[in-house]
Amino acid sequence: MIIKNLELKNFRNYRELKLQPSPGINLILGENAQGKSNLLEALYILSTSKSFRALKEEELVSWGSSYALVSEEVSRKDRETTIEIRWIREGDNNLKKEIMINNGPVRKIQDLLGEVTCVVFTPQNLEIVQGAPSVRRKFLDIFLSQLKPYYYRNLLDYNKVLMEKNNYLRNFKSRRETALEDVFNEKLSLLGSAIIKERTGMTEKLDASASLFYNYLSGVEEKVGINYICSIPLNGNLPLEDSYLQHLGKIRELELERCAALAGPHRDDLKILLSEKEARVYGSQGQHRTIALSLKLAQKEIFLKETGEEPVVMLDDALSELDEAHQRNLLKKIRQNGQSFITSAHWNNSIIPIEEVECFKIKEGKLDLCSLL
Repeated sequence: MIIKNLELKNFRNYRELKLQPSPGINLILGENAQGKSNLLEALYILSTSKSFRALKEEELVSWGSSYALVSEEVSRKDRETTIEIRWIREGDNNLKKEIMINNGPVRKIQDLLGEVTCVVFTPQNLEIVQGAPSVRRKFLDIFLSQLKPYYYRNLLDYNKVLMEKNNYLRNFKSRRETALEDVFNEKLSLLGSAIIKERTGMTEKLDASASLFYNYLSGVEEKVGINYICSIPLNGNLPLEDSYLQHLGKIRELELERCAALAGPHRDDLKILLSEKEARVYGSQGQHRTIALSLKLAQKEIFLKETGEEPVVMLDDALSELDEAHQRNLLKKIRQNGQSFITSAHWNNSIIPIEEVECFKIKEGKLDLCSLL
């Protein structure tokens, strides 16, 4: 898939931008705080409806503006699609969000997911290895939601029931109320099992590819293992749904005591191994970075295999922490096929042939073509 046109209005520090990117590598050069990351953020939002940076969507609307807009025209093998997302200020504390595909309103986020698949590399990718389990769950959830929009629907439904159950546990007063808990547990066992099955299947695919990419990037033969750690003990003689429900029954008293749901996909994790040791504990900073990049390259490969389309690749200042050998290896993989957007403050012309790059210079939210010569 190729992004043919991108338009921004009142988005972050962009008052107005119209861009016709190259179908290959697009290099965005500029100093810090000029809008490089903002551009990639807009592309990511058009793919997922969410920002990979902003905590509040109010931050996306330029200061003093009543609305913001991001839109793009996308070419796929079988169709052309236009996507537009608009935020409209309604009073001081209200922000209305509208999503349009081919000029028709989108009521559910899952109808947007999968229209444009993307893989984003940022310096924060280290958190996939070093960070809390929630970071790794989020990595899987965003990946699966782009690939299988129904997964996103299951996740929403699961989180809704989970919130209701936690509210029930916090306000539990009488044993006569346990029938309600049984209803929550039955729903959670069905929805949670569907999520666990998808996550487990994806983890196996990542595990199969991660070592190949790690060894390619690093030039060192080491085994990377990716294992899904499930908080539901599995009974090989029972379907997952039954094992799930059985376990929730066993921990009923403990959940009542702690006033929280203690098992399910919201408590699961990925264990990442390097040479059969836990990478988070025993790996170096450089190894963590290479593992994270390997997972992203595996993600790119899986998108292609399962959709038949190359995802859009974005590198947000992701090269700055890599030595030249790692930069070369990463860019070689990325530039083989598909469209990519790379932000950087500086560029080494020897890393990639000049003729393969469309270069743009950005300053204070204004973008212009430039030359690497």
